[in-house]
Formats: sequence, structure tokens, C-alpha cells
Amino acid sequence: MIREARNAILIENKSGRVSQVPINIAETILQGDLMVLTAGLATKATTAASGATFLGVSDHTNPQSSAGTLTTDYGKPYINIVQSGLVAMIAGASETLTGFQPLEVITDAQHVKSSATAANVVGIVDPGWAGPTGKAVVIGDLVKMWVHVPSKLQVWGPRVAAEV
Repeated sequence: MIREARNAILIENKSGRVSQVPINIAETILQGDLMVLTAGLATKATTAASGATFLGVSDHTNPQSSAGTLTTDYGKPYINIVQSGLVAMIAGASETLTGFQPLEVITDAQHVKSSATAANVVGIVDPGWAGPTGKAVVIGDLVKMWVHVPSKLQVWGPRVAAEV
């Protein structure tokens, strides 16, 4: 199952969003794509993408451009990225998911599966969605997950005790 550009994915409870993140102009990014940092640009996550470079979820499809043309330094393409909140991704494996179970990217930037590797985590299963006994999903089902961006890449990162 592949989402079309016109089908907006579910993005709820957005509490942290980064605006005007530069992207590679040659890459087509859809709303709901999981994004990673590559050479200073936001790019779509690929199979087993490292959670250490995970930036969040694309908030829209069409790149935003600043003033100028795309051939000038002022006209680089940009997107907005949601760094915290509840999102729906596509199940990339048939399995039973439980609340707070870590998830990683599989096959492309909109498919996830349970993660056995802590370094690849991009989100955790929403416990309210999975219920107390877990929820069985098949490939193509929607999975509700909370975005998990590493603190070093969070624009609205966690506060340390000294700042409170």
C-alpha cells in the first residue's frame, strides 16, 4: 500500500514542529514521510534508517520555497517537520504490536515494523491504540505511533533540571 500525495496522513497532537527545513530538490517528499538528516538536508528515511539521524515526520507534501528562484541561495526548497506527536504509519510486517513497543523504518519512508535494534527506533506504539493485550496488524494496516526524535536533533528538546 502506497499513499498518494493527495491523501493526508493522520498527524495528531503536534506539539513540536520545525519550519523551513532544507531538502534535496531532486527528492519527492510526501506528507507523512519519515525524515532523516543526510549531509545537512532532510531526506526520506530508507530501510533500517538510523534512529540517531531521525528528524521527524514531513508535515506537508509540496516543498515550500523562500523568496527568489530555485537557482539562487535564497530559493532552496524547504518543508516543515513534526518532531513530536501522534502519527499513523503503514505496517510493514504482519505482527502483534504492544503499547510502547519501539518501531523502525522498513521498505520506505512510510512503513514501520517492531524494532529489535535500539539504534534504529523512530517511534513507539501508542498504548491507547494497541490496548492492554496488543494489536495484531498485517502489512498495509495503519499503526499509530508517537514520534521519537533523538534529543540532539530536537529543536524543542527536553529541558534539563538546571533550566526548570
